[in-house]
Amino acid sequence: MKQENKPIKQDNSIAGYLDNPANQIRGYYRFYFNGWILPFQKFDNIKIRLNDKKYDNYIIRKMKRPDLNDAFPNISNAENGGFEGVITIGDKEGTYSFVINSYTDSNEEIEIGRKIIINTREVIHDPPSVLTMGTISACNLSCKMCPKHSSSSKIALKNGLMDKKLIEKIISHLESFSPYLKQMSFQDYGEPFLYEDIFTVTNQIANILPECDITLTTNGTLLNEELIDKIVQSKISSVHFSLDAGKESTYQHIRIGGNFNKVVNNIEVLLSKRDSLKMNRPYVGTNFLIMRSNLDEIYDYVQLCESLNVDGIGFVFPFGLFESDKNEILKTLHEEDNEYSKKYLMIKNQLENSSISKKRRYFLPNIEPDALLLDCSFNGKCSFYIDTVGDVYPCCVIAAKGQEKKINLLSMGNIKDHSLTEIWESIKFVDFRERFYKGEYPHKICKNCPKYYGI
Repeated sequence: MKQENKPIKQDNSIAGYLDNPANQIRGYYRFYFNGWILPFQKFDNIKIRLNDKKYDNYIIRKMKRPDLNDAFPNISNAENGGFEGVITIGDKEGTYSFVINSYTDSNEEIEIGRKIIINTREVIHDPPSVLTMGTISACNLSCKMCPKHSSSSKIALKNGLMDKKLIEKIISHLESFSPYLKQMSFQDYGEPFLYEDIFTVTNQIANILPECDITLTTNGTLLNEELIDKIVQSKISSVHFSLDAGKESTYQHIRIGGNFNKVVNNIEVLLSKRDSLKMNRPYVGTNFLIMRSNLDEIYDYVQLCESLNVDGIGFVFPFGLFESDKNEILKTLHEEDNEYSKKYLMIKNQLENSSISKKRRYFLPNIEPDALLLDCSFNGKCSFYIDTVGDVYPCCVIAAKGQEKKINLLSMGNIKDHSLTEIWESIKFVDFRERFYKGEYPHKICKNCPKYYGI
């Protein structure tokens, strides 16, 4: 993450910065902020003022900022100077002056930074920024942890493809979400390249929403020269390959039906083709689901991806909410550390302090719930998910869990009956999003979902 590290004010003892100080924060109820202070021992002196009055309703904590080591090479352990926090204003709407200060040894107040905060409930009605279209739920693999395709899956797949008329209806409604819609993906726990018209769909949407990132997650086994050429020439912004292993033997055990060497070769060919044409897209990343089955291969996976020179190296925890992955989670969110979680924390610490992490292409997620934020990393307060039959949900996890239980869990409506805007503005969906803004759990699944934390 590139930062402009220039302190607003400093003396002989303190330098500090509030990230993006010129940007107004528009939100509701709770507001996130971050920045840095050096020397980092002054962290404990940080105080907040709201409208020029001391304000205590906030949480703040230290965070690692490796970019500070580059900006301040003469300061030992400068990376320890990062901080992040959440200030809770509540439901009193209005415009607020937000200032962060610290104090010198002589008790002189030093300003670290300031922002204007606009607290308005209207943000709950802002169009979504993230949308997933379930164009396909069919897959050519049977990965052991997949809620829809593993041998232990309890979900009966009836509709593998989204009807083309349904897709056309969705596309016809998307323009009303511009320019808010920033990211779209296209799958329903399926393999997107099994959908023969995927390039037609993605290109149509890119033409309607030119600022929207079109992203695909693939197992990579179906790619060939022809498909890779189409990807590079398309308007797809990013392609993420699910690997979940650093070695062929482990890959074969997890991603059943896949071909490790073929996928690795396809990544190499895609990168080579893109670079030879001097294209700036697609962004090429990899994914690794951190499970008991592959915990020992995190280092091998990172080394492999570094050797491939991919743009990003991804990690995430399994949900542990499905029959297929409940035995693969390192630990449940609220239990004590066990041998798996302790081993992961050791690997995480070793990797973050090793030379292999210097390129900073990856972030290893936290294993503990984040008490600071209650914001879903699936952007639950600004996203929605449409399955292959047109039912709309807050996210794919809730949708799949409902399918496993054979109920329409938290379905917000169906696009066959209502427009996307009507569903987004329904009382049920607005209430769901408002609870996120207030730092509440909209549903018990959210409370137990690891995607809620650490990303």
